[in-house]
Amino acid sequence: MCNTEDINIDDIPEVVYDSAHAKRGALNPLSPSKDRITIRLDKDILAWFKGRVHEQGGGNYQTLINDALRRATTENPKRDTKELPPMQPTYRPVRTGGPGFSIFVVCFLLAAALTLGAFMYWKRNMNAKATPPAKQGSPFSSTSEGMNVESTIPRVSFSVKNVC
Repeated sequence: MCNTEDINIDDIPEVVYDSAHAKRGALNPLSPSKDRITIRLDKDILAWFKGRVHEQGGGNYQTLINDALRRATTENPKRDTKELPPMQPTYRPVRTGGPGFSIFVVCFLLAAALTLGAFMYWKRNMNAKATPPAKQGSPFSSTSEGMNVESTIPRVSFSVKNVC
């Protein structure tokens, strides 16, 4: 156990943080000539650039990728486009089916079932209000003429488990 009475805290200087000169934003702001983008690269290509950075003893693999692209565009700017691999379309293909569609169908059917159940419950209550109740004995009496309490409780139950 550490005895805190042996520690002299009088020698420790007080640290005061002055936030008057603090700035919000990234620690390393982008230069005006660069844009932040998201790009998908093959894993082996990314590993190759990260390996070059590791061999050099540090640095930034994004800078190496930028330098490689700059060399490719400036060495032969009028390169024949037939030499390049075919490009994939820039539009997003329409998906059919899949988990998103299945969830939509389940939610739609659930909403339809709940709507139908609510309508039937409302309709039954409207019919019950239209007919006057017959004269019955006390619900607490033990005679057979007494009102059956369980028959007046509506039985509506829904079971929903991890659907939406």
